[in-house]
Amino acid sequence: MISLPELMETRRLMEIHNAGMAAQRATPEAIEALAGALERQRRSAGPLELVETDVRFHEILSQAAGNKVLAMLLSSLRPLLMEGMFLGTVLEGSREAAIREHSAIVGAVRIRDADAARSHMVDHLERSYREWEEAGYLTSGSSDAGID
Repeated sequence: MISLPELMETRRLMEIHNAGMAAQRATPEAIEALAGALERQRRSAGPLELVETDVRFHEILSQAAGNKVLAMLLSSLRPLLMEGMFLGTVLEGSREAAIREHSAIVGAVRIRDADAARSHMVDHLERSYREWEEAGYLTSGSSDAGID
């Protein structure tokens, strides 16, 4: 079993880097794909569709970063990401927060501000972790809660 803290540690290692690199490397087409993924997330109906569009957003961001190995690694985590992200959907306001944070990331990528993109991703991942705590899936500092 993979623990939630292990999943988040891995996401932090990859996704903060990906956000900054996407701001530096994304093509105009990749930026539009990212914006399109955000729009699909805004229109999502129900928790499962929300999580599917959320994971897709992160996959497109990873592709926009321009490192095929990192994109492949993130895609290989899809089942774990789906399960981990689904845990936070029970909390009121989680959908709106994710959309707001993704919008900030897209904005930073669009204006090529790598520092802002990384900072927004840090905020996004930290809030996601807090959601797991608030939903009761872990206690602060816990390493025993996990997903298959």
